Amino acid sequence: MQLTETHAEPAKTKHLSEEEQELRNWKVLFVDDYHTNRQRACEHFTQEKIGIIDVAANTKEAIEKAKATPYDTIFMDTDIDGESGYKVVEQIRELEKKHHPSSAASIVGMFETFDETESKEWLKCGMNDYVLKPASFYQLFSLVEKHIKHRIFLKRKVS
Repeated sequence: MQLTETHAEPAKTKHLSEEEQELRNWKVLFVDDYHTNRQRACEHFTQEKIGIIDVAANTKEAIEKAKATPYDTIFMDTDIDGESGYKVVEQIRELEKKHHPSSAASIVGMFETFDETESKEWLKCGMNDYVLKPASFYQLFSLVEKHIKHRIFLKRKVS
């Protein structure tokens, strides 16, 4: 199975809800140094008909992919490559401003442990949400749905 990119099948019906249409066009980047986690994420997100699911095994790959593609959601293992996750999130936010100024991904940190002090630091550097590991696919997909609903709400508010 190729783990770098998977495209969902195009919808066979023309009568999709707004949420389903967003889901089929949604772009997810899943960053984790553990091969099995990346493989499972690809399998599960593909089953749910996510438009594009890319994976990265390290922060360098994540930054390169974020530069090339305006993702809707980035799930990021916060304990990867021995680098400060704060710096990686800040780098991705800078890349978005430079290369994809009209879109900003929802960045979801995947933490082994998490506390209130740490949460404030993560929010300051540009992270939107978090999940504790090991996270179920239901938890990850619920976060995607949450961000899709938020985007739909914002679109309606603007119109």
